Amino acid sequence: MLVGATSVGPWEIILLLFFFLGLSLPAFIVGKRRGVSAPGVAFVPFFGPWIVILWSIDRTGWMVLITLIPLASRQLATAAQEASEQVFDVPQLAQRARSRVGRG
Repeated sequence: MLVGATSVGPWEIILLLFFFLGLSLPAFIVGKRRGVSAPGVAFVPFFGPWIVILWSIDRTGWMVLITLIPLASRQLATAAQEASEQVFDVPQLAQRARSRVGRG
């Protein structure tokens, strides 16, 4: 066994399969009924079901990348906030502002 590895019980595997098939199987059936050329793509983890659903409505599978926009924007916002906190020492600026107000 690997150092630091956790054991995975049978219930975790069953739950994972349930969620995997819960998305993949309906997308596969929709793709098959709509005449998608490769409905088996629905069984590719994460993006496969979405690609088949998009193909079934005559859209390109590349539109799946649109789902990543909220994740990317959140990462960019977090990085920008961390960078601004490093550039501008916020507690020090607040202390300076308070001292200026007290002088006025």
